[in-house]
Amino acid sequence: IARSRASFSYSVDRVASWFIRGGVLPDKSFDLERAIEVATLITNNCYPRYPLKPFISSSERIELHGNLLNPVVDLLTNCLQNVAEHSGIVGIAPRVDIFVERQLDGRLKIKVRNEVSSQVDLITREADMRKLAEERDVVSRRSVALEGRTGIRKMKRILRYDLDEI
Repeated sequence: IARSRASFSYSVDRVASWFIRGGVLPDKSFDLERAIEVATLITNNCYPRYPLKPFISSSERIELHGNLLNPVVDLLTNCLQNVAEHSGIVGIAPRVDIFVERQLDGRLKIKVRNEVSSQVDLITREADMRKLAEERDVVSRRSVALEGRTGIRKMKRILRYDLDEI
């Protein structure tokens, strides 16, 4: 009986450990270009047939606090996955340019621009994006999970909540 209880207790502890959040992110700063590389690797693992090779343009080397790593990589990955899924380019990887600029007020402006096929209906896509961008309620994780297209709800949640908590 004692051995069964110990074995059962060990199994419960092992399964419970799967749901424990990992340690806190380090305070060590990271280079934004490194975050772009990580996001590119993640995207290319999901879409390996035509790997993206973004061209990065930045006027300076930008270092960010370590606790920003996950949200920044999530945002960049979302952008790059949108390029891979929605550019309409077939048979080759679309051209991707990432522009990074520090604003006068200290904020960062990161712009991801990509090649788009002439077959893509930009007017409809822009209208859809505008509609999603103007939505007020992004609190619901259900709405994030149901979107399943551009990931803009996820990006809004990251910008509004994940980065705001830091």
